[in-house]
Amino acid sequence: MAALTLHRGTACSSQAVLHWVLLTQLIQFIHFYMIRIQSRTSDACQCVYVSPLKGTAVVVFNNGAAYTYKNVSRRAITNLLLNPNMSLGFWVNNNCIHTDRKVQVGSFVSQAFA
Repeated sequence: MAALTLHRGTACSSQAVLHWVLLTQLIQFIHFYMIRIQSRTSDACQCVYVSPLKGTAVVVFNNGAAYTYKNVSRRAITNLLLNPNMSLGFWVNNNCIHTDRKVQVGSFVSQAFA
């Protein structure tokens, strides 16, 4: 079995390739990992998906609309995860809608609600 060759011409073992593949898969998992937070005491929000590592929040409203926000405070995301009594509507208003820090990057409206 021939050894794999890196771009610089050095041969590497199959175990090194396996470690590299596992490491890249772990990085991809962490990069795309979102935590789902169920509706707690909100009349407007159905659920929120957050990523404390990326500073991203996806808000799904009861009317079927979903909005993606980037540059959300990681401290606010951690606070939401640690406080199960916090209202999702309160959190979304303070950290996604009424702040200069966030960037709204996309929206989606379900055809079932339109």
